Amino acid sequence: MTAQGQLQHSSFDKIVFRVDNTDPKTKIITPKANERVLKYVDILAVSKDIHLHNYRMDYTIDLATNEWGQIYVKGNWYKQDPEVLLPTPEMKTGEIQQEWEVPVKEGRVWIRLTATDIAGNSSSQTIQVDVPTAVVTRKGGTIFPDDQQAELYFPPNTLAQATIVTVNAVTEIEVEPPVRRVSQIYDFAPTTLRLNAIKPATLTISYDPSQLSAGKEPLIFHRTDGPWKAVGGTPNPEQQTIRWSGRDSDGEVVATGLYIL
Repeated sequence: MTAQGQLQHSSFDKIVFRVDNTDPKTKIITPKANERVLKYVDILAVSKDIHLHNYRMDYTIDLATNEWGQIYVKGNWYKQDPEVLLPTPEMKTGEIQQEWEVPVKEGRVWIRLTATDIAGNSSSQTIQVDVPTAVVTRKGGTIFPDDQQAELYFPPNTLAQATIVTVNAVTEIEVEPPVRRVSQIYDFAPTTLRLNAIKPATLTISYDPSQLSAGKEPLIFHRTDGPWKAVGGTPNPEQQTIRWSGRDSDGEVVATGLYIL
């Protein structure tokens, strides 16, 4: 701003400011949207912005009420140096990494990540997860993933106690050795699950017969830790499914892991 008098005397003053109309970036990495989860969930989420000021994660069991409970909060994160009026823009990343106990025995839960910068810009991401009904020991039960293309059946008295079991499709995973997949890959949890050796669980997976080479049959592969190994399975070409009794080729009862056709 410049001012000038009648005698041509003048003076001026100036300020420098930065305009920020960019919303922060938010991403919930785990759990995934629509994932079936256990009672304890490993949460990993990040918020990014050059002026990131605060970020938080909340949950609700009923979207209609708009009542949210706190999982994590980080406030007043942006610290401005009083001697540096306009610091060099630098992307700041806030991370949430913790184990969270889901506050319901079963049902849907919504998780929301919200971030705000010092300019007042805000953004959020909301995902839904599901806590399945526990498999009751004396009744047994069947567990399905979201795509309904697989099922895991537990006969009565297979499990030592009532247990929440989840089946989720996995999209980002490397398979060694490389094989032609004719179905989705599934992750079964919990990893501590133990089965009755006399009554192992039965896994059934749908497959795409058009992906099979001529004269070939589908085969189920399994992994807990380490390399993949073939465990067999009985194909049903009419139903386009393959079934496995829960035992590997050595007769060991296998409870959890990743499966592939």
